[in-house]
Amino acid sequence: IIVVNNYVEENISKYNFKNFNEEIIFVTVSRLEKRKNIKFLINVFDRMSKDRKNIYLHIIGNGTQESKLKNYTKNLQNYKIKFFGRVDNVIDKLKESSIYLCASELEGMSNSLLEAMSVGLPTVIVKSHSVSDCHIENVTALFSNKTEIDFQNNCEKLINDKKLRNKLSLQSINHVKQNYSFDKTIKAYIEIYKNLLN
Repeated sequence: IIVVNNYVEENISKYNFKNFNEEIIFVTVSRLEKRKNIKFLINVFDRMSKDRKNIYLHIIGNGTQESKLKNYTKNLQNYKIKFFGRVDNVIDKLKESSIYLCASELEGMSNSLLEAMSVGLPTVIVKSHSVSDCHIENVTALFSNKTEIDFQNNCEKLINDKKLRNKLSLQSINHVKQNYSFDKTIKAYIEIYKNLLN
């Protein structure tokens, strides 16, 4: 079996590191399906937002759970959680954000995670084989176990530690450049075809 990684466009030069004294935007880009665990993220954010006035959660994407998740959020009366549905300018939304979140139970090679890395977003993810394959623990992202409290602790660690945020951002950008570039993916495909023709 030969594995060829997805590639992600580089959006590095246009990224600006955020001043967390201003607003903090958590973001996730996902199909709104049960296995994506969006309700988990909403619960984590809802608790954090009770003690912090300047944080927001942006949920980008649609799916079969959209109505349920919107109703759940409405019942929480948390107006800092915003649903954007499907958008064409995902990279622009990521660049406007501060921290990327992913609590999905199952992924292939996640393009949304790679895109978040490419713009230097510090990231918190649930630790699982399929979700965390493109990240390196404590190098490009903070890995959480599958409890809301642990995930929240990692989110708050990023809020409070500017040095850690910048470290994850820069190392994510470098990791994408080295491992998920267009050139590297094309070379891998060419090598496969060469071997098949020999």
